[in-house]
Amino acid sequence: MRVETIVTVERLQEIEVDWNTLYKSDPSAHFYLSARFMTSVAMHAKDRFRILTAWSADNRCIGILPLVITIRWSKKHTCLYNVVDMLGHVF
Repeated sequence: MRVETIVTVERLQEIEVDWNTLYKSDPSAHFYLSARFMTSVAMHAKDRFRILTAWSADNRCIGILPLVITIRWSKKHTCLYNVVDMLGHVF
């Protein structure tokens, strides 16, 4: 298995066919997990999104984890920290 981190909308668009193949095999899939929706959200979250993809030995996409990273300030600890959430959840 190979894991790839996608950080550009262009690369996300390149794997759309693979994403759609995986999406169609999921009985719990809904519009908000589709490649089309996630690509549109990623365009609004440029530089903040990371999509982890898992690929089998025969180069099939077997898993996708779309994430968004937000930097926040902690008044209590007086420091910056990262919040990792599901991409699309914040929109």
